[in-house]
Amino acid sequence: MSGLAPHVAVRARAALVAVLAVALFVEVNVLSARHSSAADWSRGRIYTLSERTRQVLGMLDRGVTLTAVVSETVEARGAGRAETLRRLLERYSAASRRIVVRLLDPDRDPVEVATFRSSSAGRGSPVAFGTAGDASLPGVLVQAGDRTAFRPLDELFPPPAAGDRSSTAPLAVEAGLTGAIVDVTSPERPVIC
Repeated sequence: MSGLAPHVAVRARAALVAVLAVALFVEVNVLSARHSSAADWSRGRIYTLSERTRQVLGMLDRGVTLTAVVSETVEARGAGRAETLRRLLERYSAASRRIVVRLLDPDRDPVEVATFRSSSAGRGSPVAFGTAGDASLPGVLVQAGDRTAFRPLDELFPPPAAGDRSSTAPLAVEAGLTGAIVDVTSPERPVIC
């Protein structure tokens, strides 16, 4: 470009920089679309599934339904377990197309919750849902075919140890849910002596 007039050389460089900038912008967008992942800076890493959970979800060979029955009215007065559970269930659903998540609120959907209770009880499910005013129940029912596992909220969200200010609740919830998925999808049924 040294043989060109100065104003032509400047315009040629500006055009080249513009073309390179557009190409870089397109490439970054293509790569980000292919490898979308968000950094999880939350306390307790509630937006990231563990490697073990991703392995379990990746090996699913049939559909698994996770039905959470939680009163958001009751939970709003408590520790926010409903929101933590909802976000974690969204991660499970996003990680595997074989996971179906149902969220039921006894205050908003009493008929649907009653129908769910009776249909679950009819299949021998160990579900014992409390009333909307009972904060200790219910929990999450995990179903795969004719196999079910129930995890009450108090089991999924154990009380913190004295003086513990860390947020380990999402880890306990994830471990409980993943364990229930393994229970209902593993080919061997546990033997109780």
